[in-house]
Amino acid sequence: MVHLGVQLLRSAGGARFETSNNAPAVRANSVFVKAAAVTALNPKSIAFFIASAPQFVDTVAPLTPQFGIMITTFVGLAAVNALACALLADKLRLKLQRPSVIQWLTRIGGGALLTMGAATAAASR
Repeated sequence: MVHLGVQLLRSAGGARFETSNNAPAVRANSVFVKAAAVTALNPKSIAFFIASAPQFVDTVAPLTPQFGIMITTFVGLAAVNALACALLADKLRLKLQRPSVIQWLTRIGGGALLTMGAATAAASR
């Protein structure tokens, strides 16, 4: 870690943000399908529903409308959250492309690696 930290600090002056114009075109439908599959199969999401759903289910009332409301609420809030993250990422992308910001972040990363390496070396069993 110390070696990586030193290398990162040494390269901070020449750090640049490079974009690739050779990236393949990606269709929005394929991104959506992949994201939906990853989200649906995420163990954390499954555990969240298993842990939280019983607290909001009335066993006397019909289950289908209750599940419909819960699913609609969760998907709606997740969509708002994803949209907010995407808009924030777009705004940050413009700011993070500046060379001064890249150098600053590179120095912080190098310092963090140096600190973690020193802490690991100093730690006793």
